[in-house]
Amino acid sequence: MAFHIQFPKPLHGWKVFFNEIAVIVLGVLIALALEAGVEALHWRHKVEMGQERLKDELLWNGAYMAEQVAVAPCIEAQLNQLEARLTASKGINDPATMIHSSGFITTVRMPSRPWP
Repeated sequence: MAFHIQFPKPLHGWKVFFNEIAVIVLGVLIALALEAGVEALHWRHKVEMGQERLKDELLWNGAYMAEQVAVAPCIEAQLNQLEARLTASKGINDPATMIHSSGFITTVRMPSRPWP
């Protein structure tokens, strides 16, 4: 079994040379354009996911903030009662009423949700 080796033929003129270059350049341009398109789709997906996550986080934080604003007067009233009790005791530390809620013992009732 003999091997047959083909040597590349020299180009016959500038026209053939420039056609070869044009084919290579066109192939590279097509590859770069497709890569840019895929990258744009990838980033669009990432941006959409980021916007959804940010929207969810803002909704949760807004709900927590609204809850804190809504209960602030109640917490302030409880703290004022404790302060009045302490100032009226005149050095006698009379224990305040303890509230048992959700496994916690406290003297002031307030939301205990952690901020995400």
